[in-house]
This record gives sequence, structure tokens and C-alpha cells, in this order.
Amino acid sequence: MNFKDSKKIYLEKFSKHLPFVNILIFLTVLLVSYFALSPFYGFILSKEKEVQEKSGSLEESKASLDKLAKLKDEFPDLPSKVSVLDKITANQKDVEQFLAQVEKIAKKANLSITSFTPDLAPGKTEAGISLSGNKNDFKNFLEMLENNQLIIEITSLTFQETGTSMNFSVKIKVPWI
Repeated sequence: MNFKDSKKIYLEKFSKHLPFVNILIFLTVLLVSYFALSPFYGFILSKEKEVQEKSGSLEESKASLDKLAKLKDEFPDLPSKVSVLDKITANQKDVEQFLAQVEKIAKKANLSITSFTPDLAPGKTEAGISLSGNKNDFKNFLEMLENNQLIIEITSLTFQETGTSMNFSVKIKVPWI
């Protein structure tokens, strides 16, 4: 027997098992591929989910920015109004500032404060102010008080003429303190 014959016999024996060997090789390649690629598949799925979540978040952010742009167009002077409101609310709790502002307004109006009686009971901030000066100065005082950033309510107003000047008595209340 020569080499060609032995090779031929070997191939004949092997060819009987060839379908089984092919299936075995195919399954082995398939299992190795599955175990080698499954971690990457899980990683890819998690990244895909993360991208979808961020895309949704991005769309929400874009919608919010669009709404903000529309609001800025509708209310261009809103920041200035908010700053005024911030000043009001920041100062509303400060009783000392309230009293100092009333005194400053009286001085600007060229009125003399003859008496100042604050009533600072809890839940109630009122002040009785007696002033002296002329009628026009008192009118200026009331206008400045009205145009003040603080919300001040005049609860009582009396006046009396005494020779060359007038005496005024004003009771004011600050409803927010």
C-alpha cells in the first residue's frame, strides 16, 4: 500500500464523520462567538438606552429654552420689574428701614418732624407722625410717600393751621410687616 492509497482510506473513514465534525465546528464557533460578543452586546444596549434618555432630555431642554425665549419676547422689561419687587420684599421685613425712609421723605419735602410714634406690636406696623411746614411741602411729602417703593397705607390724616405754618398729623400703616 502506498501513500496515496492510505490517504484515500483515511479520507473515506473521515468522510463518514464529516457532517458531525462540521456541525461540531459550527456549534463551537457559534458558542465562542456568543460568549465573546455578549458583553459587548449588553454594553451597546446600555449605551443605546442612555442615548435615548439623553435625546429625550435634550428635547425637553430645547422646549424649555423655546418657552423662555417666547417669554422674554413677551415681557422684555420683566427683569427690571422683578428687581423692583425684590427690593420691596427684601425691605418689607425691615421695620427700621421703613421708619428711616419715612423720615428721609419728610426731610426731602422740607417738613419738620415734631413727633414720631411707631407702634411695632407683633403683626402690626403703624406709625403716627406729626409734621410742621407749609401746604405745598406736605403735598410733596404725600406724593413722595405714594411713589415710594414700599407699600404704605395712610390710615388717618389731620391738619391744623397755626399762624404762618401748618401742623399735620399722619397715621401710616405698613400692611406687610
